[in-house]
Parts: sequence; structure tokens; C-alpha cells
Amino acid sequence: MHRPQFCPPKEVVETAFAQMTHDIDWPEAIRATLLEQFDQGLVKGDTDWSAEEMEATLKTVDWQWPWFDEWAARFKEREDWPYMWADGCLDEDPPSAPSTLEEASEFLLVKQMRSLLKSKGITTLPTKRSEVEQLFRNTMNLEEAAEQIQKRLDDLLSDYRVEHHRQRCRLLVHTIQARTYILRRAMDYIALSEDSTQTRYMVLEFSGDDTLEEEIAQELGDQVWQQLPPLFPGDRTRIRLKRQNE
Repeated sequence: MHRPQFCPPKEVVETAFAQMTHDIDWPEAIRATLLEQFDQGLVKGDTDWSAEEMEATLKTVDWQWPWFDEWAARFKEREDWPYMWADGCLDEDPPSAPSTLEEASEFLLVKQMRSLLKSKGITTLPTKRSEVEQLFRNTMNLEEAAEQIQKRLDDLLSDYRVEHHRQRCRLLVHTIQARTYILRRAMDYIALSEDSTQTRYMVLEFSGDDTLEEEIAQELGDQVWQQLPPLFPGDRTRIRLKRQNE
């Protein structure tokens, strides 16, 4: 496939991919497929395509992303989540079973509660959810509802895993893409510095709509330039080249 001029060189893509996935234990064949899918998306100018293809490749693969897990724990401790994590389920815990009858009435579907109430011999049932919940709380106990609660939990967990997998794959693609363009920008900096008497330097740029990204960069201090963005999965921090007199 022809490589358009806007697309980063393949060796830069390979380096970025290796750096951002170094702690993920994929089989070599899977790793090679994912790299190719990511690179093809860059060539097409369509990283959404890459995300969909990589998501499908990893659908049946049990894989862990330690760097993601580390930052998920940090964000949870801070009770603050960055922009790329907050729009979905990445900042949410998996669904869990209710521990009280009131929680169960909010957890179950109306049709499940109506079925349980019918099993108690109640033939005239309300249709409004609030009324069904009230009758459920007045009539049932947790033990009697245990089977329906488990069915509901299984469905919710299944949906959560599917969506969590999709969002984690998209975060991975964004993270690799961000490092790819950071490396390309760093190469430009080196080339321009060697080919000019004008001093140039790199500065960080932020999206401006997420103070957490800026806070993390400030906390890392000079380590930012040793590590280079993205500083965590989904980080949108960029670098920009500036002339000395700018």
C-alpha cells in the first residue's frame, strides 16, 4: 500500500507501538497483526478503522495492560479522571449485586419484579415502575429474588465487559497514535536543530479542557522529557517546536 506523505515513517510507527505496548503480553502473531492494523489505519487516515480491527482481533484474547491498570488505580484514588477516560465505563467499577431489598428493586427490570410477584400469587399488578418497586419491597425478600438478581447481574457484567473492552482498545489506539506523532515531532526537532543556526526548543501543549493532564505533567517535572507524552494511557499532552525568539 502506498504510504502518503502525511503518514509517519513505518519505523517510527513500529517504535511507538513497541514503547506503548511493551508491558502487554500478547502472542507474537497477535502482536504482529495488531501492529499492521494500527499502521494501516494511519495510512488510511482512519484510526477509527484501526480501533475496530484491533478490537475484533483482541475479542477472544485474554490480555492485561499493566500500565492502564496502574493509572486506573491512581485515578480512582484521586477520585478524578482525565478526559479520555470519563466518557464511558473506564471510570466505573463493574456492576455488583444489590445488598438490600431497596437496592434490588432499583437493580431488577420491571418484568423481573412482576414475574416474581406473580409467583407469589399476586394477579393484579401495577405498570408504573415506582409502584412495582414499592410492591416488590413490601412483598419479596432478597433470598426469593436471588435467581433473578443473578440473571440481571450476569447480563450487566456481560455488557460491561464488551463496552470496557471496546473503550480500552480505543484508548490503546489513541495512546499509540499520540506517541507516534510525538516521536515524529522529536525527529523534526533534531533535524531542524542540526540544520539551522536558529535555536529551537520543545514545549508542552495541553488541550485546555482538562486540568488533570496539566497537573500530572507538573507533578512529573523534568521526567516528562525523559518519558515523553503520552504520560498515561489516553493523555493528550503534545509537544511543540519553538524558536528562541518566539
